Amino acid sequence: GFLSDDPIVNPDFYNWNLIFIGYCDGLSFSGSVSYPVTVGGTKIYFRGKQILEEIISDLLENRGLALAQQVIVSGCSAGGLSTYLHLDQWREAIPKNIPVHGLADAGYFLAHETFTGAAGYISQMKYAFYMGNVTSGVNSKCIEANNLDPWKCFFAPYTYPYVSTPMFILQGKYDSFQIQSILQLNCLSWDELPKCNASEMSAFLEYGSTLQDALMPAITSPKDGIWFDACTQHCQSLTNGPVLGWTSIYIDKMNPQQAFGDWYFGRTKRSKWVDSCALNIDTCNACGFK
Repeated sequence: GFLSDDPIVNPDFYNWNLIFIGYCDGLSFSGSVSYPVTVGGTKIYFRGKQILEEIISDLLENRGLALAQQVIVSGCSAGGLSTYLHLDQWREAIPKNIPVHGLADAGYFLAHETFTGAAGYISQMKYAFYMGNVTSGVNSKCIEANNLDPWKCFFAPYTYPYVSTPMFILQGKYDSFQIQSILQLNCLSWDELPKCNASEMSAFLEYGSTLQDALMPAITSPKDGIWFDACTQHCQSLTNGPVLGWTSIYIDKMNPQQAFGDWYFGRTKRSKWVDSCALNIDTCNACGFK
């Protein structure tokens, strides 16, 4: 995928320097609790905000980041959410003469009820937000605009409008994680077509439409690019599979690798690749399903 050193798979970025930041704070580098939380006799630390600040400082002072020619901040899933939450923080820390862009993959999680109408994921994220004292660790402009409900800024759809640094969004319309963990439809297997009854299928398709509506600020943004395919997958920038991945999903004869590269290097005036199919099978076949 995007991190590959194979010029066939990743021709635009195969020879770039890579910095991999392992994610272990549980809150997308946003928690800021000064004391450990004890769970089952184990101490858990929510210090993601401080961890990220120290990592950025170390990279600039000791690892040569301040001498970079260009920087792309990327991540998928929780890392994709981190990209939305912290891209402007990276931009502010890196010398102004160095271009900074974001590549956010599969991080546009919706604040959405379950298939049965339960709060589910919303309640979990709200609890995590307040338990981890996340307010100071996310976009301050978003917090100011949502001061009565600051937890919303832990969701990309609420944070994205306040991100000023250019970014490219990779997102599946029927993100398999969101369908299973947020909507909680059990008729879907990872990266496979759904095997749902009529009411489940209706909820499945409606979720995709809701996600597309939530992404309209990005779809209409003059500064950002987006790849939005109608596939059931999650984290396509890090896979090279024959069916779903960085080089194997197509919209208008383009794959994510080509679209992002063309947008980033200005090889095309096009910046939006939005799948025209409700569910990408048979007619468009971009997901490789037969």
